[in-house]
Amino acid sequence: MHYQIIYNPTAGRGKARAALPLLEYQLKKTDQKYVIHEFDTPDTISERLADIEKADVLVALGGDGTINLLIPFLLEHENPLGIIPAGMINNLARAAGVARKVPEAVKTLIAGQTKCVDVGCINDTVYFINGMGVGFDGQVNLEGNDIQSITGQKVHIVAIARALRNYQPTQVQIEMNDKVFEASVFQLAIGNSPYMGGGFKLTPEALMDDGVLDVAMVEPLRKGRIVRNIRKLRNGKVSVLNEIHLDRTKQLTFTSAATMPVHYDGEVFQPMEKQVSVKVIPAAVKLIGDWQY
Repeated sequence: MHYQIIYNPTAGRGKARAALPLLEYQLKKTDQKYVIHEFDTPDTISERLADIEKADVLVALGGDGTINLLIPFLLEHENPLGIIPAGMINNLARAAGVARKVPEAVKTLIAGQTKCVDVGCINDTVYFINGMGVGFDGQVNLEGNDIQSITGQKVHIVAIARALRNYQPTQVQIEMNDKVFEASVFQLAIGNSPYMGGGFKLTPEALMDDGVLDVAMVEPLRKGRIVRNIRKLRNGKVSVLNEIHLDRTKQLTFTSAATMPVHYDGEVFQPMEKQVSVKVIPAAVKLIGDWQY
């Protein structure tokens, strides 16, 4: 097996850079062949992987954003994707059962199971493999990008506090499963995996290989209810809030009264249009993990 390491030195605010020597040590220790590609844009990825062999495994050393940059390339090729998590949150690695520690992650990379997983597409222009958040979750990501003095889960906690001060629910029209309805929305979470944002399980039953996207629509709710139930939401107990409504769909369109902040796999997306369309691409990418289902 030949591993093509896709390395983003800025991922995790330095975590990827710190993990690289240990990753190389583990690969050499097990006599694995590998090449390291440092990049910062999707165009760079395509250039550097122009001669990749079909059997080669792409390995993302970074976080959800690093993995996201690989999706356009992976949609055109059949190479499996492995993960060495070194980002801020690492939701996709968690969903795939990949450990955060490099030695354990390398074991999964070498001996893990490959599963064909779905990919989401937004406005036919950008993709997500883990999930996307509209409204409050998008605002949290905007706030988090402005926080540079701290790292890790603390960033998300501070960003949530700021977003609670700054975000207001928006009136939207949602079309999915041959139904159209209007609602005032605090947050719309569209999950390909159970985990969103800072590890919250807003779509707790989501499976990455079922050909559908799980949807959690959150109606306006008091800030105190969010704070009091934050631990339960992290554990997937969304039923504690009757403001959360779950559904599944292959595609949906939402039209908002005003443009809403959106994130996909933790990356900020600010559409100019007030209408956003989302669809699933079934079994689009081969992902290596320690799958529990």
